[in-house]
Amino acid sequence: MHLMLNHFPAALFPLECDLYGLFYCTDNQSFMSASFYAAFAGVITGWLSGITGSLDVYRIPAGNPKLLNAGFIHGGIQGVVMIGYTVIVFLLYKTYPQLPEAIISLLVVRILLVVLLLVGNYIGGNLLLKHKIGIDT
Repeated sequence: MHLMLNHFPAALFPLECDLYGLFYCTDNQSFMSASFYAAFAGVITGWLSGITGSLDVYRIPAGNPKLLNAGFIHGGIQGVVMIGYTVIVFLLYKTYPQLPEAIISLLVVRILLVVLLLVGNYIGGNLLLKHKIGIDT
């Protein structure tokens, strides 16, 4: 399940960051609305992906601490991304439908979260493709 679910937040969070960047540059409220919905969907699917991914950790052989550490690092990085985006969605939801002003610091935070997401995805992809963790063989 993790392999199927992780594609949604991996696509929705960069999309959300791009839409927020467009909102920041154009001040068009429709970009902010679309950004909110992309982040909301990314958070829901991201937490589901995290739950199923935590179950995959049990498939890592106990005798291989390198792989176990890589799994925990991957989960920790993605957990930070999920917490960051959950806070963003929560703050936006509290004021919705009133949309906030575009703030450069929020754009920077989003960019940093997406960079972290990409690093975590690389580690997770390495576990998946190279070590076949989470794949039934």
